[in-house]
This record gives sequence, structure tokens and C-alpha cells, in this order.
Amino acid sequence: MTLWAVHVEGPDDVLAAASEAAAIAEAEEINAYFARRAAEDPSPYDPTMSAKVIGWPFSPERHAKSLAEQERERVEIEAQRAAKKGSR
Repeated sequence: MTLWAVHVEGPDDVLAAASEAAAIAEAEEINAYFARRAAEDPSPYDPTMSAKVIGWPFSPERHAKSLAEQERERVEIEAQRAAKKGSR
């Protein structure tokens, strides 16, 4: 069974993904973000960054731990955004 991830080239981050479809969606979202940033505020000093789907390069245990950590971070970020909306 293949465990999936997104490799963000540039900062060299590896993000665990729950499935190949989730990895593809995440990579597309990240690449769209990079493209928007480059179009909105181009700079010759910006590093080249892109995201691509890869097989998870570490242990299955680390994949599970990474998924759990990423989910906690996502929930925290959503809570912060909701709090900011509520304070406006």
C-alpha cells in the first residue's frame, strides 16, 4: 500500500496526504497559490517553488503522526480565522 505525500520544492517540505487524490488536490492548491503570489507581486528574488505528489518517503508511523499534526494545525487555523471574522 502506497502512502502519499506532497513535496513542496523550494522550502523542501513534505506533507503527508490521506490518499493519492488528496495529495493531487493539495499539490494543485499549493501550486495555484504560488502562481497567484507570483502574478500579484512578482520579484526576481522569489525562489522557484512548486508542489508535486510523491510516495511518502518515511515510515508509516511517521505518516500517521504527520497527518494527525496537520489536522490539528488545520483546525487551529480555522478557529483563528473564525475568531477574526467574529471580531470584525
